[in-house]
Amino acid sequence: MTRFPGRSALLLAGALLLGLAGGAAAQNRDQLRIVVASPTESLDPHKTSSVLSHAVLKSAFEQLTRIRPDGQVEGLLATSWEMGPEPTTWTFRLRQGVTFHDGTPFNAEAVRANIAHILNPQVVVPARTNVAALVGAEVVDAYTVRIRTRQPFSGLPIALSHGVASMLSPASLTADAARAADRPPAGTGPFRIASFALPDEVLFTRNDNYWGEKPQMQRIEVRSRSNDQTRLAAFLSNEADVNFYVTPEGRTRVQADSALDVQNVPSIRLFMVHLPMGLPEMQDVRVRQALNHAIDRTQIVRAVFQGAAEPADFAIGPGVFGYRKGTVFSYDMQRAAALLREAGWTKGASGMLEREGRPFPTIRLLASRGRQPNDARLAQTLSGYLRALGVPTTLQIDEFATFFAAARTEAPAGNWMTQMAWGFPQMDGTAFLCSVYATGNSYNFGRYNSERVTRDCRQIESTFNGTERARLIAAAAAAVYAELPAIYVVVPTYLVGVRKGLTGLVLDAGENHSFVRARWQ
Repeated sequence: MTRFPGRSALLLAGALLLGLAGGAAAQNRDQLRIVVASPTESLDPHKTSSVLSHAVLKSAFEQLTRIRPDGQVEGLLATSWEMGPEPTTWTFRLRQGVTFHDGTPFNAEAVRANIAHILNPQVVVPARTNVAALVGAEVVDAYTVRIRTRQPFSGLPIALSHGVASMLSPASLTADAARAADRPPAGTGPFRIASFALPDEVLFTRNDNYWGEKPQMQRIEVRSRSNDQTRLAAFLSNEADVNFYVTPEGRTRVQADSALDVQNVPSIRLFMVHLPMGLPEMQDVRVRQALNHAIDRTQIVRAVFQGAAEPADFAIGPGVFGYRKGTVFSYDMQRAAALLREAGWTKGASGMLEREGRPFPTIRLLASRGRQPNDARLAQTLSGYLRALGVPTTLQIDEFATFFAAARTEAPAGNWMTQMAWGFPQMDGTAFLCSVYATGNSYNFGRYNSERVTRDCRQIESTFNGTERARLIAAAAAAVYAELPAIYVVVPTYLVGVRKGLTGLVLDAGENHSFVRARWQ
């Protein structure tokens, strides 16, 4: 088992085991009803990149490893692992006596088939970047598999906890199975998919043949409602027992109901705006510094999030492995204007920036609506600050699926600003650093080009000492923060609405939520 030094106390505070007083208000004490912000794009965990969708699907699909609420990695379908004899080879020993929901035994051949499927370039796997270091797997014996990577990759056990590395029954990996719209894939999890109406509804029922701790609930109903008010209405009207997530404005209405409660869960997410590094105007670090000084993060925390957030202070989110406390950019419009003057930019008669009679280019600000509470409102607020500075912006706010597709393809080509709340369920700084900032990665929405990041990621991945690995991640992230390829805004707090009387629901900062022990008092 691979372990790294303890994460910040933030994660320990965020690992909430809920034990709420009061009687259950649910219509069925064997049932848990959940409403979530993200639509369920697919029942196949290989075919979605949504962290919240993966959190839901992990009730049915398991991985070789998992991340505990305290940030440590431990075995799930794998019982142990070791690196060697080469630093690009890992041997995983698998749990015996596990069967998929279709009755097929879980074994080394199933692992080999899943990894081959995930890496197959003919298969669309939106979150493949999280396991991009893999090159394949081979069977050693029935319950031992050897996994190979392109280069030394110390974070492999962590990476294999991601939802994209879920183990599906080999029968679910065939082309015919992929085309069968009426047949969900089979996993090994404590629940199985019983019925669905995508993208809005999925019903899970208890897997009575589960190898591990048996779930308390017989059924879990998950409904997707991207509209904040629709989600809140379902919760307030007793159509849902858990609401992922309540908006800051909705918190007051929930707290006014004696049957409901709101849990504050510190998150690892970081709201940032990728700057269009392909624009010549963005090549001057003074311009990027000015943009960061033009944002009043304290006021955003107060007005947009009503206290359910903290100002961002680093290039990776707090609580992830390798994070270290940094310095929040001050809100200082005079300083911002001075930096722009040094770079040759001053406001013209229109109030927008000009240099030698040439206007600052109008930049589109791309953002999502509904994936994170108040994400659209935040984008509107940021646009106002930028226009006050003299940077002309236009807003494009889309539903998350549309937004994310544009962020990966159109935004980099169009040199747009892109607002994103990044958070990786691996809770590892390398996943954040090497996915969001590495040159050529599809998550690098602003086309930030840094040879240092590429070099640092390679060094981190080949470092197997946990303390040294944490130091390298922090140093690499500090170098990125100094270069400012983004506007760093806030770190939100998850507000989870929970019906009183529900116990055993495990919530954590990385959205690796667990429903196995959930029950009604």
